[in-house]
Amino acid sequence: LKGFNKKFLLAIVLMFNISFGVTLTTSLFSLYLDKVGISLAGIGLIFAIGAMIASLVRLIVGACTDHMGRKKFILLGAVGYIVFIISIIFSQTTSQFATVNLLAELSGALFWTATNAYFFDILRRGKEGIEMGMRNTALYASAALAPLIGGLIVKNFGFNILFIASGLVVFAGLLLALTLKETIKKTSAIGLCEFEKEYKDIFKIKGFKTVTAVIFISNFIWTFWYIYMPIYLSNLG
Repeated sequence: LKGFNKKFLLAIVLMFNISFGVTLTTSLFSLYLDKVGISLAGIGLIFAIGAMIASLVRLIVGACTDHMGRKKFILLGAVGYIVFIISIIFSQTTSQFATVNLLAELSGALFWTATNAYFFDILRRGKEGIEMGMRNTALYASAALAPLIGGLIVKNFGFNILFIASGLVVFAGLLLALTLKETIKKTSAIGLCEFEKEYKDIFKIKGFKTVTAVIFISNFIWTFWYIYMPIYLSNLG
């Protein structure tokens, strides 16, 4: 880790921490919904509502972080994640779970959009590849460890303990986020005209639409696995 500045290392730890804490819950969320009696169609609806609304919010958040700074959106997202995790314990119906998952998706739109922007702010010129590699390694490591550890917690202590542990881990991430230094020096509100112009300019970039389509298809396929595979595996024993 020699040669990496404190901002970069803090961003890596923060990403790992939040990703690990949230994934403890989200990796087994659909299985929990199945266990409490939500139908498969209901589970699909719960995930679909949040994803569709949050996809639009990300467009707005992306532009806002460029004008209003990264840190406040990172903090809001982390707080939202904590509320999401704790709220699961008190939810019972499809509509309640849909509302809770919407909060998770909105929190993700805030946190990950702002955190990724912050990360790109601090990348060193000429070192983008190695630093992106370290970032992705941390994220994939958290994504690999969380379901394994989450499964062990559920097996031995139950879902409520999992949610409490998950919330505490994310809370620790929130404390880390408080120490971030803002990378946007001048902040200001963004007007509707500026918002439209920014996104029109982006879609004019050669190859951007193709990359967007590939990412959409990849996520579309992954979602089937992410939501329903835990239930399928559980039913197989």
